[in-house]
Amino acid sequence: MRIWLVVALALFTLAAPVRAADEAVELQWEQLVPGLQTFIAMGLVQHGQNILDIDPGAVAAAGTVKEFDGKRVAIAGFVVPLDLDATTVTEFLLVPYIGACIHVPPPPPNQVVYVRSAKGVKITGLFDAVTVTGVLLQAEMNTELAEAGYRITADKVEAYEFKF
Repeated sequence: MRIWLVVALALFTLAAPVRAADEAVELQWEQLVPGLQTFIAMGLVQHGQNILDIDPGAVAAAGTVKEFDGKRVAIAGFVVPLDLDATTVTEFLLVPYIGACIHVPPPPPNQVVYVRSAKGVKITGLFDAVTVTGVLLQAEMNTELAEAGYRITADKVEAYEFKF
């Protein structure tokens, strides 16, 4: 009996790191701007200030972050459909605020994620917030609405849950 307990415990212990590695890193939009600490040091933004208050040209010139390239992430934002079949979208831009890409100029590329979902995502409204989970890649994508600095093939897209 003890041997089975030892074997079961060993298997559980070996499987635990696999489960942890599969968990998505929860990203904030600020983490997609390289050198944010440099912006703070230069006085372009105060610690805790909204990233959208920084000069868009400076944010765009910063490029993209390599740290999360190839990592499974979860990031919340708003959907800007690129292809729409009735109420289902398979390609869209994920942006940090409502109305981005509809108003000119669009956000800088490091604040736009191109998302592809093989299953398609049901869209009820353009102002719905979603959380996208999948592998993040640094990949410039030019669309007619905006240039994206990142790409995700979505494992799942779900309605954003506000945490108070």
